[in-house]
Amino acid sequence: MGMTLFVKEKVFCAAHHLEGHPICGGTHGHNFEVTVGFSSTSTYRDNPVLDFKNLSEMVDKVLQIFDHVDLGDRCCEELVADIFVRLKAELARQTPENLVKVKFVDISETPKFGARIENE
Repeated sequence: MGMTLFVKEKVFCAAHHLEGHPICGGTHGHNFEVTVGFSSTSTYRDNPVLDFKNLSEMVDKVLQIFDHVDLGDRCCEELVADIFVRLKAELARQTPENLVKVKFVDISETPKFGARIENE
């Protein structure tokens, strides 16, 4: 069997500012849309640890710390990298080694702009 990609989407609201930026220098808010892709060669039938509910709760747990807060002077690229690292750490705590990997994390702060980080 090949690789399976599991996808979770979530929205959180937060404020930030980009110091020195002509448009985004003042504090303003976004509805950040996050998409996380998890990859595995296993399925729920092979290993019951791999469950949509578990993966969904993991994403919710990581993103709750960013919801309705002022992120300060953090750009989208920094935020997606932070989320990626936190998800990898949470995944390592909750699943057997190499069963599931964070394949990518996308974050969009507007419908036309976002950033992605991928697992190499």
